[in-house]
Amino acid sequence: MTLKKLLLLILAMLLLGPFAAAAKEEPRIYVIKKGDTLWGISQRFIKDPFYWPSLWANNPMLKNPHFIYPGQKLHIYDGRIELVPMEKEEVEDQPAVEPEVAAEVEAEPEVLEEPV
Repeated sequence: MTLKKLLLLILAMLLLGPFAAAAKEEPRIYVIKKGDTLWGISQRFIKDPFYWPSLWANNPMLKNPHFIYPGQKLHIYDGRIELVPMEKEEVEDQPAVEPEVAAEVEAEPEVLEEPV
């Protein structure tokens, strides 16, 4: 029984070890140069230019992805782009609002002038 627990512990450490190491990893800092685009930076470091929205999301100091300037710093983790989870606002549960049903009214045309 003890040997079985030991083997499970070793297996868990082997499987979870890379995740723990990645969590402690410091990001690579890339300083934007003249002519750089998020598309190009994603292609260079990630090998997939379609990841540029994630690069933008991971760098909240970039207000507009189409306007990046030389000297700005981007955070890239281990050659991958990692999304930084945002803190969620606490939302109180609110009771569902029942829709109000309008009363039925028979419509009659209004005569503006009598025909001649």
